[in-house]
Amino acid sequence: MIVRTLLALLLAPPWSWVYHLGLLAVLQAPTATALRRWWQSRSSADLRVVLAGNTLLGLRSLLLAAVLLIPPNTPEALVVIPPLERALALLGVLTLAWLLARPRPNPRADLSLLALAAVTVLGLAATWAAWAGAVQTGATFYNGRPSETLWTLATLVVLVAAAGREAGKRAWGGALVFGLLLLGYAGHYLYPVAGADAAGVVRWAELAALPLGVFIGDRRAAATAGPLAEGTNAPRRGRRPLWWQLIEPLIFAGLIYGALEVGTGRFRVDGPSMQPNLHTGEFVLADRLVYRLGPPRRGDVVVVQPPPAPGQAFLKRLIGLPGEFVAVEGGVVRIDGVALAEPYVLAPPEYSGAWALAEDEFFVLGDNRNDSSDSHIWGPVHRAAIVARALLIYWPLSDWGVIEHWRGVGVGTGP
Repeated sequence: MIVRTLLALLLAPPWSWVYHLGLLAVLQAPTATALRRWWQSRSSADLRVVLAGNTLLGLRSLLLAAVLLIPPNTPEALVVIPPLERALALLGVLTLAWLLARPRPNPRADLSLLALAAVTVLGLAATWAAWAGAVQTGATFYNGRPSETLWTLATLVVLVAAAGREAGKRAWGGALVFGLLLLGYAGHYLYPVAGADAAGVVRWAELAALPLGVFIGDRRAAATAGPLAEGTNAPRRGRRPLWWQLIEPLIFAGLIYGALEVGTGRFRVDGPSMQPNLHTGEFVLADRLVYRLGPPRRGDVVVVQPPPAPGQAFLKRLIGLPGEFVAVEGGVVRIDGVALAEPYVLAPPEYSGAWALAEDEFFVLGDNRNDSSDSHIWGPVHRAAIVARALLIYWPLSDWGVIEHWRGVGVGTGP
């Protein structure tokens, strides 16, 4: 029971954030060290460490972005993220094997890495197609699926080869790195966490092995490059204080988390209420900070949590501001008696009503006026219920675009 709990610990928030952000943080430290040394030496060995470290950072950042941008518990998250995590993990293992096996430039090894990376990407595309079909027929868990088993076996093959090569050279540090990952993947293959879509034991192994691998590659590059030649014009930089080396990765992780999680929100459109501008299945990126710096403005497409459902998020257009009188009659919305120009609506409203807003109340409506649950049903909303301002549609890519916020009151006014 204890083992199962530990294996599953990194699979769900808040500990999954420790995995994602912690891995980025500990990868950043040796990569930054290699970059500073390469800036002094211009050594090809140092450059390879920089390329490998930044590749691992990029792969992990891509996974984090997918986790943050695709709202959890949606069909899109179930289809996209599990295969993506397996493919990015394999690419990471290939990158680490390339770094430790070939600290010096080697065209054959470089081309082999690119070829294997291309095959992995093609495999990801095929896996997505197969897994999407399985999800449509009712599949909910990726662990143990045939495609997931293939990803695990492919990664195990690379790890066995890499670990054997390191052990054959008596490079025990590299053998330890690949051995840790090998144990993680073997444990996942033999004992997958039931009911999960991520590999729990692999995540534990990655937290230890990936930063250790980059650090070992950095040490090998430093030994290969040797000291700077006498008379070089490259600037020498002093060693960073220990306290800065410890907090720099934490700052790096905090900035990523703050930018993507605290400052933004991701929402899936569900229902016809914002047609013709937003449609079911689209994913919207929203700004959570803008209304901390200034008040909501008329015409904004906002994320609101209305009184009937405070735990749910609705996308609506802001129509009435505090202290105003909103009236709907004859298919026209009027603000303090002035008609509101609304070229964004699907059709004029067929209902009527009047609402006087208090000093902390706002009035929101859907662009599809006749098929929307909004303020004409549940009344004005308090300022605290408006949590974000929609910025853009980012998925599907065919619908990508900036969301228009209409400005003006009165016929003929515009954005």
